[in-house]
Amino acid sequence: MVGGGVPAEEGEVVMNTMRLNRSMSLDEEEGILTLDSGVVLQNAIDYCKERGFVYPVDLGAKGSCAVGGNVSSNAGGVYYNRFGSVSSNLIGLKAVLSTGEVLDLMGTTMRKNSAGFDLKQVFVGGEGNYGIVTKIAMRVHRMPTSRELGENGQGAKDSWSDIVYIYVTNHPPTLASLLALRSSSCSYCGSRRLG
Repeated sequence: MVGGGVPAEEGEVVMNTMRLNRSMSLDEEEGILTLDSGVVLQNAIDYCKERGFVYPVDLGAKGSCAVGGNVSSNAGGVYYNRFGSVSSNLIGLKAVLSTGEVLDLMGTTMRKNSAGFDLKQVFVGGEGNYGIVTKIAMRVHRMPTSRELGENGQGAKDSWSDIVYIYVTNHPPTLASLLALRSSSCSYCGSRRLG
């Protein structure tokens, strides 16, 4: 979103949490990454990759956006088909409410928790209206051992939704992302040598 960091109306406040970036730890047994909300997304992705894991959100702005902002906007990214959005992977969070009270929803970072309301989901996509997210716990996934590349270029008779359905039903454990290109792009790329 262009201008997302600019107040639209009088009385609105833009808050920068980039200094909240000192803490990042991975529980490799449980596959849970705990990190401060100001950590730059690229740093979280690299941290996980070095340890054999995939962070579930990957965006074009990964070099400049913070993971707390990803929670506040319920970001999805290129791995959405495989892992879902932030709301699908958020295990816990800490937030500061407008009263100054700290709401700690990190308690038990279990994947399944049926103990009452799932209050952390109120902050997902809330754009800071309910409080400022200061720390998060995210589910991360083991790095795949192999990768596949599928191509459906010029002359494809199937619709995009048909292609997605066919690929997802035939490759459910390996599908991480899908990219659609116009046939003119495929022609351009096909006429160039890589390397």
